[in-house]
Order: sequence, then structure tokens, then C-alpha cells
Amino acid sequence: MDSAARPGIDGRIWWAAFALVAALLAVPFFLVAVPPVLDYPNHLARLTVLAFPDDPALAAMYEPTWRLVPNLAIDLVGPPLVRLLPVHVAGRMLLALAAFLPFAGAVALHRALFRRRALWPLGAAILAFNGVFLLGFVNFLYGAGVALLGAAAFVALSRRSRLAAAAAASVAGIVAFFCHPLALLFLWLLLAAMELDAWLRLPTAQDALRRVAWLAAIAAPALLLLALSAGGEGGAVVWSTPARKAVDALSPFLTYHQVAGVVVAAMVLTAFILVARRSVVSRAGLIALAAIALAFLAAPRAMLGGTFVDTRLPVLAGFIAFAAFMPRLTGRMPAIVGGLLGAALVLRVGEVAVSWSSHRTDLADFRAVIAPVEPGATVLVVSASSAGAGAAGEIPGLYRTDLHLPALLLIERRAFWPFLFADPRQQPVTIRESYAAIAAPLAEPQPLRTLAADLATLPGYLRDWPERFDYLLVLGAPPDDAPIAAALQLVRGSPIASLFAISGSR
Repeated sequence: MDSAARPGIDGRIWWAAFALVAALLAVPFFLVAVPPVLDYPNHLARLTVLAFPDDPALAAMYEPTWRLVPNLAIDLVGPPLVRLLPVHVAGRMLLALAAFLPFAGAVALHRALFRRRALWPLGAAILAFNGVFLLGFVNFLYGAGVALLGAAAFVALSRRSRLAAAAAASVAGIVAFFCHPLALLFLWLLLAAMELDAWLRLPTAQDALRRVAWLAAIAAPALLLLALSAGGEGGAVVWSTPARKAVDALSPFLTYHQVAGVVVAAMVLTAFILVARRSVVSRAGLIALAAIALAFLAAPRAMLGGTFVDTRLPVLAGFIAFAAFMPRLTGRMPAIVGGLLGAALVLRVGEVAVSWSSHRTDLADFRAVIAPVEPGATVLVVSASSAGAGAAGEIPGLYRTDLHLPALLLIERRAFWPFLFADPRQQPVTIRESYAAIAAPLAEPQPLRTLAADLATLPGYLRDWPERFDYLLVLGAPPDDAPIAAALQLVRGSPIASLFAISGSR
């Protein structure tokens, strides 16, 4: 679209490089059964419910309830895979797809924009393990990949048939709807940027109206799905502080270790500086980048039931940036830039691999702690401290990653714990009436000290907790002066978690 067709790198070399990068991204997924990714265990627990609706223990607690809502992508593709493969193998495959799809989408969009193969967009793999990925926003990342791939198809097909391009973009919009609403907006932004770029070449009022009508027709099927969907009740709007915005701007590079993230960010920024004056740049890509930058500055941190809204936008910008540049390097510059990006990729994947490998010990300790829990038991989970426990328990500056690890209580022990993602506005699972009073699908574990408060003042699911729950699971090591009631008996403990039996439970 921005460059005439030119001969690119030899196809065999390019595919070999692509395969090498993809293989490198896959390495961490072979190192631990349950990666330390915040929301991931909770999603996998819901997939377990959907995959095995006739399981006696699970069926007593949860019921699959399908309705037309966004965010269904992993719920649609996951259960068949969970039934076919061991649950943690299937889960890691689904998680790996969230890392791979946006990278593949950026590569495809670059190819469509410049009509040639290049090694440069393979650098987008550096962003695969970004802060949003480590938060476990799987459906959103699926949608980001679909949006990039849909935009690539639109660009490539537009050169042959506008009707075929519109059909492909409409299908991408439908798929993006089932992934995440923000991903659908991202797709529409990319399409609008491309149409605006084309209009700027011959800016007439008639052409503007024609292109707006064209975009409206493309968006119509997804808009109809949005109108018919059952989701959408708003939540509180939460705004970020300037300091928080500054940290969130680094979300493409945030990981378990601050120093590693800063070094990778510096290497990538240096590479972009080196190629900035030696590149053909997609004007459509620049339009999309400018729009996302403005949206990032204006967007709240939470709205309409979604969280980390603004945090997600720099990740999208990062993938577009790799897609929008076509370096024209000579002399030693290809080796210098390639070396920088290659080293950044190895550092990023290596740091994640080491963190995930170290997590195996913590995971084994946690599994040993919850091993005595019997199927059908009810388990209340609280946190001993505000910091995550274990080798990869936190993304510094962003969030802790261990809060949903207790989903293993459902996956492996077939027990009930209150925080399964089962909001009927977002997920196709409902909680049986007999358990609804002790469930909190949108909440997270309370601090341990909360249990010392007057029971009448506690959130609904915590009221009368000694009579409602069979066990108390404390994330992290409880301090010596922890408010542990006399009715609790320590069953198993470790620095990662402690399990207490509640003698007064039903």
C-alpha cells in the first residue's frame, strides 16, 4: 500500500528465520505445567467446567450457560482441546496462541503493506511476552492478533477486489467481537487508518462519503452482534495518575524483572532510532499509532467492567510500529540492528524462561499444600501480604501474578473456591444457587487481616465464613501475629501458601 512491490529476502531464508523465532517463543511453555500468568489459571478452571459438564463435583457447583457475549474466544476453542489433551497441555497451547497471534499478525500486516518479505517485523516477537500477556488477558490478545491479520487481509485483497477485502474484514470483525470489544475497536481503527490514508491521496468529498459508507458496511455485522449481545453493564470508571500512565506506557516491556525490562526497552528503542531515517514508513500505520497514543492519554484504567484499559494500548502500538516500518539499511547497519533485536529477543525469552522454570518449585509446593482438599469441598482464599509470593509472583510496577493460582483447587481437586470467572455478562458459566452466596466472580482474595473484622461488616461472600467454608487457604506465609481464629487447624503450610481446616464449617 505504501511501497511498490520489490524483491525481498529469499523465501527459504525468511521462513527459516520465522520458524526459529517461533520455536524460541515456544521454549518457556515446555518448562512449567502452570505458567505464572495472572488470569490464566482462572480461565483454565472455567474451561475445565465447560469441558466436563457431567463431572459430579463440578456439576453440583457450576452450570454451563451459553449466551451471546463478547470474550467467548477461549471458551469456544478451549473445551474441545481440554477434552482431547491433558488439561495443562491444552492450557499451555491456548496460552501460547495468545503470545503468537499478535506477533504473526504484525508480520502479516507488514507483508501486506510493503508487499515483500523482510526480517525486520520478526522483531515483533520481542513484544510477545508483554505485561498484558503476563496479566493473562488471553481473549484480548487473541483479538489483537485477529485485528492485525484482518487488516493485513484487507490491505492485500484490496489490490484485487474491494468486495473480497470487505468480506474478509467483516469476518475478522465478527471473530474480533468474540475475542474482545477493544480488539474489535482496534480492527476498526486499522481499517479507518487505511481508508484515510487512501483518501488523502485524492481528497474529495465524494470519495470521503464512499469510504465512510464502505467502512460502515464492513462494521455492520459486528455492530449487530454488539447490539444483540447480553454483556455491557457498566462498572466504575477509574482514572490513572500521571505516574501510573508513565509505567503503563512501558507495558510492552514489563516483565518479572525491572532491569531486564528496561534493558530490552532500551535495545528496541535504539533499533528504532537507527532505522528511523532509513525506512519507508506506512502512513496508515502512523495514523493508527497517533490515534492509539491519543487514546492512551485519554483512556481510563477501568471502565465498563474492564480493567487495565489504558495499559493494553501501548502493546497494540508496539505491534503496529513493527508492522509500519520498512528499513532500507546498507553497510553494517543490518547486522547492528539485527544484532540488537536478536539480543533483545533472546534476553526477553531467556528471562521469562528462567522465571517460569523457577516457578516449578513454587508450583510443586502449592500443589502439596492443597493436596488434602477433597472433591466438593469449599475453600476460602485470602492473601497474607500485598506482594506476590514465589520466584515469579509479581510484575513489578504492574501487578502480582499469583492471585488466581488457587484455581488449581477446581482444576485438580474439584473443589469450590469463590473467584471463578463466572460473570454471566462475560462468561458462559453460572454458579449454582446453593453456592452463589459464597461466590465473588469479579473479586480477588482479601487480605488475611480482613477476617478479624466484625463478620457483619464483611463482603457478602465472607459473612459467616467459618460456617460456610471447609478450608481456608492463605497465599503466602502468615505472619506470627496473623488473626487466625481458634476454629482453624493448620493442615499443611509452606512459604507459598498455608491450608487450614475450619472446624466450625458445615
